[in-house]
Amino acid sequence: MEHAHHNHEMAAVAAAAANQNSMNQDHNNHDMSGMDMHMAMFYHFGSIETILFSWWSTKSAGGIILSSFILVLICFMYEGIKWARVCWKKRAYEESVALGEHNAVPIQRKLTPAMIGDTALHALQLIFGYSLMLVFMTFNIWLCAAVVFGEAIAHLVFRFMYPDLERFRGFGGGQEETCCG
Repeated sequence: MEHAHHNHEMAAVAAAAANQNSMNQDHNNHDMSGMDMHMAMFYHFGSIETILFSWWSTKSAGGIILSSFILVLICFMYEGIKWARVCWKKRAYEESVALGEHNAVPIQRKLTPAMIGDTALHALQLIFGYSLMLVFMTFNIWLCAAVVFGEAIAHLVFRFMYPDLERFRGFGGGQEETCCG
């Protein structure tokens, strides 16, 4: 019985395995179309970060400090939008009370400029909220601290400046809105 053909099959299997191993190594070494896949998935201190956009990157402690101040300003804009929406709801409620619309008259559904404005502000609020969440997900301690500090201070400032709006924060839905909506 001739067994010489078995060596050719074993060589083909070994070559296929080597080719597969080579392809796996090439797949693991490429950078997914220019994306840097070395993002830390743990809390860390550092000064080299990319924040939200490829052009917003830091390479020094000064860059992290400047970015932290910018993030605090974004937190103030986010909180400002939330409180502006509450102010609009309060004003609309007070106008409807003044017009006597809260009697036994059924509510008619109509699209108003105020509703469109509130929807636009809500969309902007979502963009800021999710962007701040993504910054937090860099797991950089300094950036996370900037987001938490910025949100806490901005919330305190707006709550102090507009104490009469506090009871209207959950107006309409019965609950306070979360960070992202």
